[in-house]
Amino acid sequence: MATITVEGNLTDDLSLSFAQNEKSTAYARGRLVENHRQKNAAGDWEDKRGIGYNFTLFGKIAENAAESLSKGDRVIVTGELEPNDYVDGDGNDIESSRIVVSSISPSLRYATVSITKNPKAS
Repeated sequence: MATITVEGNLTDDLSLSFAQNEKSTAYARGRLVENHRQKNAAGDWEDKRGIGYNFTLFGKIAENAAESLSKGDRVIVTGELEPNDYVDGDGNDIESSRIVVSSISPSLRYATVSITKNPKAS
């Protein structure tokens, strides 16, 4: 799988859930949009169409991200790009992809953060 790093704004709060298995594994889903600005011929800044990315997090990183990040936050996401094809309500095959996140963090270009470390597992 290809590794990808993307910086963009969260389109919504992350949705945290727990898998129904013996470990009750946490997972979260989210979406971010990478916005692009470019100068036009007149020298003015012009917003271009953004590119959206769906992503999924698993385990403790999912819990930490859901607790720490919210809609509109600028984040940097790194992970594996994988296919996520599905059939829509009309029976059409939709080709899609998602990022399975290995690392997510707020972008400090536009904000400050306070870090609270998780207690070590015993």
